[in-house]
Amino acid sequence: MVREKFRAWVGRARYTCRLAFFLLSFVRLCAQSPSPSPTPALYQPQRYDEDWSYLSDSTRRTDWFDRLKYIRLNDRGWYLSLGGEGRIRYEYFSEFAFGAGPQDSNGYWLQRYLLHTDWHLGKRVRVFTQLQSGIENGRKGGPRLTDDDRLELHQAFVDLKFGDEDNSIVVRMGRHEMDLGAGRLISSGEGLNVKRSLDGARLIWRTHRWITNAQVNKLTSVKLGLFNDAPGPSLTLWGVGTTRSRPKRHGGESVFYIGLDRKQGIFDQGAGREIRHTLGLRGFGQFPSFDYNFDAFLQLGRFNTPTNADSIRAWAFSSDFGYVVSPAKFKPRLGLRANITSGDRNPKDHVLQTFNPLLPGTTYSDTIGLIGAPNSIAVFPNARMLPRENITMTLGPAFFWRQSKRDGIYSINVLPLRTGQLSDSRLVGVQPSFRLDWSIQRHWSYSAIASGFQTADFLKETPPGKTTTYFTSWVTFRF
Repeated sequence: MVREKFRAWVGRARYTCRLAFFLLSFVRLCAQSPSPSPTPALYQPQRYDEDWSYLSDSTRRTDWFDRLKYIRLNDRGWYLSLGGEGRIRYEYFSEFAFGAGPQDSNGYWLQRYLLHTDWHLGKRVRVFTQLQSGIENGRKGGPRLTDDDRLELHQAFVDLKFGDEDNSIVVRMGRHEMDLGAGRLISSGEGLNVKRSLDGARLIWRTHRWITNAQVNKLTSVKLGLFNDAPGPSLTLWGVGTTRSRPKRHGGESVFYIGLDRKQGIFDQGAGREIRHTLGLRGFGQFPSFDYNFDAFLQLGRFNTPTNADSIRAWAFSSDFGYVVSPAKFKPRLGLRANITSGDRNPKDHVLQTFNPLLPGTTYSDTIGLIGAPNSIAVFPNARMLPRENITMTLGPAFFWRQSKRDGIYSINVLPLRTGQLSDSRLVGVQPSFRLDWSIQRHWSYSAIASGFQTADFLKETPPGKTTTYFTSWVTFRF
């Protein structure tokens, strides 16, 4: 039996290595095209944040795609900008969900395609639209909710701008992505195959040093079919926040409030309507040798189950610090990320203390995203190196504990994975990871992640608790 498992593991390792070699060969071939000037604008995580107005001067166009980034519509400054993205990704788990449910011995393929138009109709009006297609192939058990959405209108909003560049107010209405800070509360989900969007209204007030946002939104629900995603009735968000920038240290501070109304919140304590109010603080900055980012959250509210009306009292603290060893070879950055989020102390009382990260990415759970933020203590010592200017390697282990021994562990979409009533153990597991990011040229990039999750006492005492290994590799093209 051991010999058969070893042979099967070797076979999977050879399969993934061949796929990685194929992808590396493909991107190396693509990189042979001439690279543009090193000075053009960078593609932003939120594509609507890009400003291509400088390309009105045709002498500044250094790339073939620049002609698509600024298409003149008239002589009054109206222009159209086109852009897009294609990403092909291979993903493999052994013992997905620690051995629960159907398993896939060969892995599967994920594709994501985005295409947007950005209409600038003078200085006051802007219309942004984006199509998204997420496709899954070969996954045993079928696609997860965030894997497959064949063709949808992912973003479609109108901006109305008032004021000038030093003091302006933008009213945004429609469907849009949103990232709040480091993505620990609201994230568009870049790591997912199908990105998130919100339907609603947003007000953005910018001054010289301050940016203030106010918004009311519903989460866009993903549905099978074409062009049928709609505002979901089960989750509503509203809030206001402001950020002061500090240019000298490339950072700033933020304070904010976010309200959440979720029709059906499910926790180890029970299920019911969840009305939660989150108060938050954030500080971030970057110096030549040192960088930092921290968040602190306090949550209050009501959790109404069929039999009780419980109070919500939850909290969380997250931090990320790094020091660049200079002038050492490869410019190593030694980093430490740490998160602690509250868990419920007593499932039979009338207070819910489980923290809810709202709509996060995989920030709390490192690269795999096997477990989510609620009721967690996580520590991620890591080292990042630059063997070449355009290649980044990051490695290190992550350690996970339960904050409260009376609460369970949760998925990244805040659903219970294992109850906390069957074990008194705190240690959930240890997850070593290695990541490679290669910025081939302006349009092409390649990434690969190899990781694992060594399960500890809590998962073994609430079976299945099998050790998980993980590999993913993807190529991205942007224009």
